[in-house]
Amino acid sequence: MLVEFMLIKTVTTLVVVMGLAFIAENSSARIAGVLSGFPSGMAIIIFFLGVDNGTEFVVHSVDHTILGSLGAMVFAYVYYRVSNVGERSHLVLSWAAALIAFLITGDILIRLELPIIAQVVLAFLSMGLFARLFHSVKDSAIKQKVPFTYKILIFRSVIAVLMVLFITGIAEMVGTQWAGVLSGFPSTFAPFLFVIHLTYGSKVAATLLKNYILGIGASICYSVSVINFYPRYDLYLGTLLSFVTSSIYLVLYVCVYQYWKRKQQMNEGTQ
Repeated sequence: MLVEFMLIKTVTTLVVVMGLAFIAENSSARIAGVLSGFPSGMAIIIFFLGVDNGTEFVVHSVDHTILGSLGAMVFAYVYYRVSNVGERSHLVLSWAAALIAFLITGDILIRLELPIIAQVVLAFLSMGLFARLFHSVKDSAIKQKVPFTYKILIFRSVIAVLMVLFITGIAEMVGTQWAGVLSGFPSTFAPFLFVIHLTYGSKVAATLLKNYILGIGASICYSVSVINFYPRYDLYLGTLLSFVTSSIYLVLYVCVYQYWKRKQQMNEGTQ
């Protein structure tokens, strides 16, 4: 059974990371960044925590997953600030600094013992704050796609799988509070970001980070949904309904963004 779960974790992670990379390279880094906020990695970790430890453990853990989403925002901003100093030579330093910032943020927030409503309010206020901090970042497109080879596939696969297996493994050993915080860690976005930064540089990485902040509301919605749906509908149906809630957030975000974009174009046309 353990081998089957490990295989499912591995395959799911590969599909998500490779899918995001494909979108970034063939469509838009902005879209890939927003979609990275979708709780794919979070859902994988939460689901398998439920499979391994039971629904009750998950519900208690998810009380702190929203704090993990806050930590993920800090992760994104610290990564941007460090990587903005230079290009690829700062990749590992950016990742290390962002990870440390995530852990420190999680530790501080756990000690505050905030109720769920306060966590949700703080999370969405933080989204607005970090979106403002990223406001000056210009979206950069991938102009020349790196040819896809088996070596690239293997490298991306190894990085992605190791990160998710490490986070899920640690989460099961550190208790419900830290398990919840670690569930909010961008476990699929982080390896995707690492690969794109390594391949295309810090400007494209900054585009991903900027738009990831705006998409992370989907993960917050997922956490709140798990808290409400898992006790009522159990693991499988609760997961499905939570995904639906997250999808609704992304659809609303796209509608609002398109409306704002059209309005901005109209204003520019009248000037």
